[in-house]
Amino acid sequence: MTEIDDELARKLKPEPTMWIAIGIFFLMVATSLVYVYGFHREPFSSMLSGRPGSCAVLSKQYCDKGRVVDYPAGQTSVGFDLPKGTYVYAPFSGIFIATGTAESDPGLNTEGEIVLMPFGDSGGEMFHFAGEFKPLVVSRSNVQTGEPIAELGGNVIDRQSKSNFLLQFYGLSMQGRLSSSTAILAQYFNTTQ
Repeated sequence: MTEIDDELARKLKPEPTMWIAIGIFFLMVATSLVYVYGFHREPFSSMLSGRPGSCAVLSKQYCDKGRVVDYPAGQTSVGFDLPKGTYVYAPFSGIFIATGTAESDPGLNTEGEIVLMPFGDSGGEMFHFAGEFKPLVVSRSNVQTGEPIAELGGNVIDRQSKSNFLLQFYGLSMQGRLSSSTAILAQYFNTTQ
């Protein structure tokens, strides 16, 4: 009976490699949690639900909240009334530029854009937005599609439309001329409202 008990105990005893694998697994989980909570730009809850939706520049829950507005005068924009802290994402790769200073908080900017410079004989694109925001990347740096670039401040920027975030897309010619592009805008948003 003792030999059978010894044999059974030896078979049930975990091998050292299994303990090493379990230790590595827990180390990976702990490292991921430290990264998410300690070093990542976005809070964990935002990482789960805050990826760009079909409109490419906002989370899915906000994409259909925009309305066509005349801002600035004579130009078609999409205006939003979004909660403070909403993230703005890069709709395409390019150079991010933050300008303007908010009256309500000198630490916030009021205008931002991403420029995709033209190559060869083709023109480029520019995504422009207005609203009080805190930049999440350094101005004049390269950004990638889907990267969070700004966190909205929440104050109204256009009193007529009561919008705190307005955006436009432009076509960019080789000579550097801008032309408002409702065609590009329509790729991301329903502009027939």
